[in-house]
Amino acid sequence: MNIKCLLAVLMFGLSSICYGQGSIPFSGKVLDTEKKPIVTGDAFLLAKVDSSMVKYAPINMGNFSFNAVQAGEYLLKIVCFGYTEHIQPIVLSRNEELAIILSTNTATLKEVTVSGSKKLFTNKNGNLKVNVENSILAAIPTPIDLLSKLPAIQVSPSGESISILGKGNPLIYIDNQKVSVNDLQSLAVNDIKTIEIINNPSAKYEAAGRAVILITKKTNKQDGIKVDLAETATVRQYYNNRFSLGADFKNKKLALKANFQYNQIKNWEGNAYTFDLPTQNFTTSYDVTSITTRPQFIYGLNLLYDIDSSSYFSVNTSERSQSETFPISTNSYARQGTQEDYVATTNLNSSKRFFSTTSANYTKKFKQQDVDVFVGGQYSVYDRSLESNIWNNYNNTADRLTQDREQDNTIHVFTTRADVEKRFKNEVKWETGINASFSSSNAVLDIQNYIPPGSDLSNYTYSERNMATYTQASGKIKKVDYAVGIRMEATKVEGQFANSSSLLIDKHYINFFPKLNVDFPLDSTKTLNLNYARSINRPDYSSISQTVVYINPYFEWASNISIDPTIVDELSATIQYKNSSLQASCYKQEGPIYSDFVYNTSSSILRRTDKNFKREVGASIALTVPVKYKVWTSTNCITAGISKVEDESSLDRESTPYIYLFSNNQIKLPYDMVWSVNAWGVTKRNEGVYERNGLYAVDTSLSKTFFKKLSCTMSANNIFKSLSSKEQFVINDISSKGTYYDVRDYSVAIKYSFGKSKPSNHNIKNVDEHVNRIN
Repeated sequence: MNIKCLLAVLMFGLSSICYGQGSIPFSGKVLDTEKKPIVTGDAFLLAKVDSSMVKYAPINMGNFSFNAVQAGEYLLKIVCFGYTEHIQPIVLSRNEELAIILSTNTATLKEVTVSGSKKLFTNKNGNLKVNVENSILAAIPTPIDLLSKLPAIQVSPSGESISILGKGNPLIYIDNQKVSVNDLQSLAVNDIKTIEIINNPSAKYEAAGRAVILITKKTNKQDGIKVDLAETATVRQYYNNRFSLGADFKNKKLALKANFQYNQIKNWEGNAYTFDLPTQNFTTSYDVTSITTRPQFIYGLNLLYDIDSSSYFSVNTSERSQSETFPISTNSYARQGTQEDYVATTNLNSSKRFFSTTSANYTKKFKQQDVDVFVGGQYSVYDRSLESNIWNNYNNTADRLTQDREQDNTIHVFTTRADVEKRFKNEVKWETGINASFSSSNAVLDIQNYIPPGSDLSNYTYSERNMATYTQASGKIKKVDYAVGIRMEATKVEGQFANSSSLLIDKHYINFFPKLNVDFPLDSTKTLNLNYARSINRPDYSSISQTVVYINPYFEWASNISIDPTIVDELSATIQYKNSSLQASCYKQEGPIYSDFVYNTSSSILRRTDKNFKREVGASIALTVPVKYKVWTSTNCITAGISKVEDESSLDRESTPYIYLFSNNQIKLPYDMVWSVNAWGVTKRNEGVYERNGLYAVDTSLSKTFFKKLSCTMSANNIFKSLSSKEQFVINDISSKGTYYDVRDYSVAIKYSFGKSKPSNHNIKNVDEHVNRIN
């Protein structure tokens, strides 16, 4: 069977199972006292228990509809400008349509402000949703810092990689688009509405991840102009300044959003390692610090045009450019036999980075056929150049120029996607789609050695093509909700050096990724969720280039062009009781990617790279409990887990379990002030190969809004300076112990909003609420 036939089978193979009952659709009409449709407004479906928002739908020409609503008791809230607000309890047990009559509001208001107490965290079946908009989290200066304060999310010391405890590196989406950490660094926190941590992603998501971080941006629903100015001053060893300007314009069908940021950043980083090679009678250690000065410009523009009530077109572009200098100072010790050396290394680095991404999306809803269609494309480019001048001073003699390096790495990625969603009369929903991704990178490394004299020039090119299709059916059989799907991905990878006529990397593989999610209602307050998923973790483009970082004459960090993807199988069960959940999960990874050490006896250089280990297995139990008492609200998570990494080249340690705790607390104070305390901690644990120390952090902030338009937030993060992470392991008979130093920071953020807006005659549909279309 060829690939085209295989794709066709996968696209339509599951449609035959589309029968039974799906989640309940719910719609209605909103009329005035003369039984005429009210042109525009907002419909909110609220939880009866605490009035938290469950669904939102715009009212267009008197009609509104909610898709895929779970059976139960709710409150329906209707808000239309010029009419009396309407709230009524409803019980959903079958498909029905309501007719709601609104009376005219006799009071003429110049401005209407709809406000409410929205939960900061919402938990359902082990997935967490964070409401950032208008919360104390909106004052955090960067999206990376914001994510670091969320449950189970761990950010690397450099801020360039993100992982979820027990899940590894997640996929990251901003609205319709799958993005990288580079995109995330170009996003303004002020543009973020919500963040969802999805631990059970469906087949429509790309298979490269066990979890998804979904960021939904704000949408402007009112005509007019609004401008936000924000200034954040931070002390993190050194003074940092971040300034942002955001503007929203909407006039009927056209909406424009622009943002500009200028950041003056100065960061301090440090780490230390000790290595012992008994078979070579060699021991070395180093202590390295770096101070980075980085002026940074970020700018973006989003255009959205509503073609009609059932379709829209959008274009989004963002860019980030920065130049930076970061001298690296390293004090090293080396002992080879009886020979001892103390070396002071100065690495003078200057770098330029440029990142740009542009996307275009089209969405069409065919109402009579109950079909939604999404088509989108995205092009991204990332370029980084690095120049290094390396000086060494042996045994306190004299500084000598040892080496000059020039490195340049350029990455191009183009993706396109098409999705179709069909809803049947028996309320079964069928989704299918195809997407293609084409990426290439070119890495140039030019090394000029002075001691001893010599030079080395290499040019490595890499290309990857990924073609994928998925099909998924969801619905309801009696009281049981289900979603079953499969994804197929065909990948071709090639890599070679410019001076070689043959391919160094030539890989072709096809993978299948089945997924199953089932909800069993136990009673009106409890639900059991079962989930199985297979996924893949691919190395990022920078880790499969030929980048080399010089630390000292004995040690360097390098990438590995031969890394293979990791295949992951995971099974989980979650019991949801009201807003609390208890989740148990287990997983197995074949070929997980971790650090490896190799000693070159001819050059006497120890090199750290990544490689595929044999396997990793693990299990965990996680409990999430929200608490609310008067002016205090709290979200608390506790996870107990154990994992083991195995490889023939490493020393196998006995695994020990770990405990992870997270607590976010907010207290409403007099004079409209909000005090927040965020704390987390994880115990010491052994993971087979790796032994890691315990960590904890406590952050606090105080926020107040003046005159409804000026907000001020003061924050103190990592108060106890407790985030120095340590690891030790033995690989290839090389014993290693390392420490990454941490710092605390204090910040003051001020934001001012001005401008006028009025109710629009047209509402923008939030097509991403259920993540039906992803690129």
